[in-house]
Order: sequence, then structure tokens, then C-alpha cells
Amino acid sequence: MTDRDLNRLLEAAKCPERTEDYWQAFPSQVSRRLRVRPAPVSMIERMGRFWHQSGKAALAVGTITAGLFVALQLLSPRENSDLQIRVLSESYRKLASLFPHELKGLVMESGQFRLQLAEHADVPTSPPLLLRLCNPSASKCVLAITFSGQEIELFGRRFEVLANGRDEIMLLSHEGLLRPDQVLSGEGLRLEAGWLEKKL
Repeated sequence: MTDRDLNRLLEAAKCPERTEDYWQAFPSQVSRRLRVRPAPVSMIERMGRFWHQSGKAALAVGTITAGLFVALQLLSPRENSDLQIRVLSESYRKLASLFPHELKGLVMESGQFRLQLAEHADVPTSPPLLLRLCNPSASKCVLAITFSGQEIELFGRRFEVLANGRDEIMLLSHEGLLRPDQVLSGEGLRLEAGWLEKKL
């Protein structure tokens, strides 16, 4: 069958006859069906949103880490410590705007960043805390920005961060309570803690 034959066949065919009621009800039936069936969101679209957010975080953390690594190689230990706090603070501000109410903590350990996010946007708004946890026997320190009431991981351990109205900040773990003026038994961990805005 050629296109010409098909055209002749279609032109010769008659439109099915419908009643006047059918044509009156037809637009409302179409509109109702369109409203009932929401457009399905494909798995590809859902994954695209996830990868878009993950890509932004990876780019931000990667850029900050590269800059920090170069700067840390060039500075003395005291300048290095101040720079780490400034870089971590700036990173926190940028990441908090990318992940509102999801950022539980930002940790810098051995020159590498670790982002700790909540599964849902349910992290309460509160003033950020700056923590430095040091293990003198291993000559290592971990720097973190987090919030009171959050559970974060430092040196491979889970700690709950607690702050009260008297500006006391402490870490709670299975080994016990660690305050800035104490040493956690076993490994000799030492804590320095304060409100981020007061440390800058």
C-alpha cells in the first residue's frame, strides 16, 4: 500500500457518529482524566535530583579540601590551626546554605573533610559549636563544627554533643562524659570547645 492509497482510504472513511450528549460531555471527561492521573516522576528524574545535590556537595568539599591542603603545607603549626578554623568555618557557612536543616556536622580529620548529614531536613536551628578533640599519644587532632544534641563521629567513635545554658560544652560517649577540663580515660583524649562565633 502506498501513501496515496492510504490517503484515499482515510478520506473515504466516515467519522463515527456520536450523539450530542457525547460531544457535550467529552471535554469534561478529558479534563477529569487529566486531573486524576498525576504525571509520574520517573526514576531517572528522581536520581537526577539526588546526583545534583551530591554533586554540589562533592564539588564544594573537594575545592575546600584542595585549598586547605595547599595552605596547610605552607604554614607554621599556630598559623595552621587558625587557618583550619577559618576554612572550616567558611565551609560550614557554604554547606549550611546548600543543605538547610540537614547539616549535622562538618569534621576535619587529617586534612580531610567529612560531611555528616541528617536523613531528613530536621536538624534544629541553633548556634554552631566548634570542637577540637586531640589524642596526644597519636599526635592527632580532629576539628569539628556541630550543634548541641547532635551525634557525630570523631576518631572513629560516636559522641553526642551537649551544651547547656552556662556555656558548658561536653561530649558523651560509651566511655563516659568528656569536658574541656578533663581527660577521657583510656586514650587520654582532650577536648577544646566553644561557640563558633566566639572563636573567630
